[in-house]
Amino acid sequence: DLFLSVLMFAAFVVWWSGEERGRVSVLRWLVVILLLTAAGLAKGPQPLAFFYIGVFAYLLLRRRWHEMFALVLSGVIPAAVIAAWYWSVYAPGDLGLWQQHSRLHFWQNGVGTQLFEFLDLTVRFLVTVLPSLVVIAIGRLRPNELTRAEGPLPALLLYAGLCTALLWVWPGARYRYAMPAVPAYAAAAGIVLEQMRLREYAARYVGLCVALAFACFQVGVNWLVM
Repeated sequence: DLFLSVLMFAAFVVWWSGEERGRVSVLRWLVVILLLTAAGLAKGPQPLAFFYIGVFAYLLLRRRWHEMFALVLSGVIPAAVIAAWYWSVYAPGDLGLWQQHSRLHFWQNGVGTQLFEFLDLTVRFLVTVLPSLVVIAIGRLRPNELTRAEGPLPALLLYAGLCTALLWVWPGARYRYAMPAVPAYAAAAGIVLEQMRLREYAARYVGLCVALAFACFQVGVNWLVM
């Protein structure tokens, strides 16, 4: 999951580096395609939704219609390579195993199991991204600011948030499936913290102290207790 998250976020950074200049070159799209293909071969096609849904929503928000065609084309090669891999390794009887791996067998789960998985996903994910979310919340970023904010902040939040939200309505999802969102939330928190540094002296330190407390909790649990 860590390797996948790095590949996915690297693809986002390469794409955004061209987007902020007003145009994503063919070379950048090729690098994005290679990174996403590698990510798909590492973990399957589902996590690629973080990039494609997030970037599509950003382009739609900004009305960048001409870029949407390039985005669609950029998904053809990863899809073809992943499909070729599935085809090459398929053996009779594999379909049920693939459905289970892709969490497509959720109709077999009872209501109690689905409720437990929903709560488990919620608690674990919030603990993971709480330092970043606290800083973003203290920065008082409002939803209508997404259409006006300059820089990568809107794209980061769409990349991290939309596909993560889908996990809450996908029975059987595990909190680790949202790991590709973690680097984007951390980067967004850094941008908001910089904005607070320039305009709100007190809020910056409140955000830092609260986020540091949650970060220390995470380090204690993950590195020491576990």
